[in-house]
Amino acid sequence: MTKRASLIIKHFEKLGIYLNEEEEKKLKDTCLVNVGEYTCWVVNFFNNNPKFCVNKNWFQADSRQKPSINPRALDGPSNFEIYLIPFEEKLYFLHYIELREYAFKLEKNRDDWFNETWWTAEINSETDEFKWFGNEKYFPLKLFSLENLRKLPDVDDKELTEDKKYSSSTVVRRIRDTKVSKEIKVMYNYTCQICQESLKLDDVNYYAEAHHLKPLGGEHEGPDVKENIICVCPNHHVLLDNFALPLDLEKMDVHPDHNLSLEFINYNNKKVQETKRVKSDR
Repeated sequence: MTKRASLIIKHFEKLGIYLNEEEEKKLKDTCLVNVGEYTCWVVNFFNNNPKFCVNKNWFQADSRQKPSINPRALDGPSNFEIYLIPFEEKLYFLHYIELREYAFKLEKNRDDWFNETWWTAEINSETDEFKWFGNEKYFPLKLFSLENLRKLPDVDDKELTEDKKYSSSTVVRRIRDTKVSKEIKVMYNYTCQICQESLKLDDVNYYAEAHHLKPLGGEHEGPDVKENIICVCPNHHVLLDNFALPLDLEKMDVHPDHNLSLEFINYNNKKVQETKRVKSDR
């Protein structure tokens, strides 16, 4: 911890940020430091690759809670908002909401990673970007400065932590938003598999719906399994619910970890044809 803390102190002094004795001790003991209104944590490194501490509830409960660490020098876990990433001669930073968004865009082994607390990344300091270890997609890193820190969008901590309130509205509005359905939406980062559009509610939240190709209950009795579920926008969901949209698997965005069943695609398309015949006979 002392080496990481010393790096931060040097970077801070170059930027005209000076810590008092108590703040330096806390940084060296815990790798935590307060800058303005933010609590910052200095990421771990292994073989020159940063290791981010994430909050597993982001993926398992669709939560937006802050990440936390539990250093021995403290009596219990401590939440933080900012990741500090000293790399070579640069000091980068990320707000945890940004890292959460990039985590949902993981390309490989999502089920395994989403059950881990520590995520390894690789940094390209020439482009100021990073990617998750073993993945291909790069994400931007920000150079740390007080000015850049002030440019962060306002995030209402009360809004971010009221997951109980959020869950209640979810039950009212989406009765069949099952655990499996939520996993599919997370897999696609709330992006429609048909049109690749994502509805942005605000700086933090996106909205999408899960559709069962073979509907649950009624005459259909479709299963609540990933093979039968796709992530769609509200417009396409309405069309699918009314069997008004045939699907072509080759034209859809299908994640490598999503074993979407051709059986259920065919069921939808068969119902589309039946619905057309009924309408034409009227």
